[in-house]
Amino acid sequence: IERCAAALAEVPQIVAVGVNCCAPHHVEGLLGRLRDATDRILVAYPNAGERYASGQWCGRRRSAAEFVALAERWLAAGARILGGCCRTTPAHIAALHRWRASLPPAT
Repeated sequence: IERCAAALAEVPQIVAVGVNCCAPHHVEGLLGRLRDATDRILVAYPNAGERYASGQWCGRRRSAAEFVALAERWLAAGARILGGCCRTTPAHIAALHRWRASLPPAT
């Protein structure tokens, strides 16, 4: 991921880099690696925790509250754009929005 971030840093039109469509528990570590490799804005858009294998979803979907608890760590790790992809629901995104709206403005 560091090599990817370094390559993207050479493209002036790219203003942000991030992690997408991965399990939520991988995000914090990946953001740390990106933070050390780039000066671009960091993005976190993980899935809800399930994985797709053999044509079906398996594993456990994180609740909206669990997703927000993890998002607090992603923000602390440097992410400035937050969201969700596969298997996140409107409830996940609404909870993320309510939590973020309760924080002071980012600097």
